[in-house]
Amino acid sequence: MPIDEIQRLISLESLDLPGGVDVERIHVESYVDSDGEDALKILIVLNDQTDLPLPKGWSPEVKDRIHQSLLRGGCQLFPYTHYALESELRETSDE
Repeated sequence: MPIDEIQRLISLESLDLPGGVDVERIHVESYVDSDGEDALKILIVLNDQTDLPLPKGWSPEVKDRIHQSLLRGGCQLFPYTHYALESELRETSDE
């Protein structure tokens, strides 16, 4: 399945994310895990105003919703999910 189709499956418009955290965007890319299996690397970019740590139970719920959306769309690849604040990404790109 092309990555742009996978991106649509997990777009902010497609997912019904739980409240309490302001997600700026979700980025997906192809990934090969440590066993050599094809997978997905998913980056959830959070607004800089997000209070950390994330609310209890928020992260597992989001991961489950992403995984279920992928499965419903016919994508069997495992999603490795990571989080970052928008400012952390800017800092990395400035270096």
